Amino acid sequence: MSLINSLSEVNLKPENFPFLFWDNWLNYEATDNCSCYLYYNEKYNAVVPFKVHRLKFLKKAEYIYKPLDFTGKDIEADTEKDFVDCFHKFIKEKKICDVVFPPSHCCVFKSIPSRAIYFEIGIIGIDMIGTAEEIFGKMNTTYRKQIRKAEKLGVSTHFGPETFPDFYKLYADTHSRQGLPHLTASEIKKLMEKMPGNILIGFSKTPAGAEHSNLSVYDKAQAYSFWGGSAASPVVPGSNKFLMWGSIKALKDLGVKKYILGGYRNPDINDEKHNGIQDFKLRFGADVEKGYHFIKIINPIKYYFFSFALKIKSILKGKKYYFINTSGLEIKKNK
Repeated sequence: MSLINSLSEVNLKPENFPFLFWDNWLNYEATDNCSCYLYYNEKYNAVVPFKVHRLKFLKKAEYIYKPLDFTGKDIEADTEKDFVDCFHKFIKEKKICDVVFPPSHCCVFKSIPSRAIYFEIGIIGIDMIGTAEEIFGKMNTTYRKQIRKAEKLGVSTHFGPETFPDFYKLYADTHSRQGLPHLTASEIKKLMEKMPGNILIGFSKTPAGAEHSNLSVYDKAQAYSFWGGSAASPVVPGSNKFLMWGSIKALKDLGVKKYILGGYRNPDINDEKHNGIQDFKLRFGADVEKGYHFIKIINPIKYYFFSFALKIKSILKGKKYYFINTSGLEIKKNK
């Protein structure tokens, strides 16, 4: 067992793995305060990427993806649990971090490691295997009607690096309207420079102008919807669905087999806003892959002291600061 910086160090083929394991992605993720590694364990024939952030006195690790075997395939639940427990023991002994957090909403684990805080969560994805007509037929009836109507009203989709100005304006304007932080143009361009052959960026346009934008990152197996935006007052109601349909067709032509649209949380305890977003995605004929995410606390004193400091900051600033938004999550503890 050891830490490596690249799959090539142990003669593993990057093309067999999701792009989240690739050198270019790890280099993109790395910053002055963030280091990226791969944990490699020959006993379980598995490897997993993770990153470590330095937050004042707390070192916070975060999975980038779930562990995969040396051929880039999923591993069984029992093997996954043993591998993850071994990884947690390793980082504790090496004092690599104080706490380990789950990955972004790109994958789920099959098992729950020992002595971890965990919650059930799902990943929303569109199966791209089959004909375009079959994929279209799985969509919500209303969505299909709106897409056809949008096409009749002159809506078009445009993809390619040259669409960046339109994409970014819609992205930035949407976040600003909602009072949400967003990346700068140079930060997104950095990703495009690191992953030039794995970015699908574009927008939908009506005769009145650009209305919706989206950026996805893809490899030969899966694509992940990253960022998007919308005009303040769209002219054609179905132009957002038309862009999604255009993205699906473009990614399918590139050989993508599954399109990941983000996480899925329990709608019975989730907030109304996020339920609306989930429903929007599911109506494209998407399925939910259910599994687990977890938090492994390595240094309880540092972790709980930092969490307390976040609560105090939230009170003083009148704004919520947290590691994970717990809406729609039932937090449990594993012994």
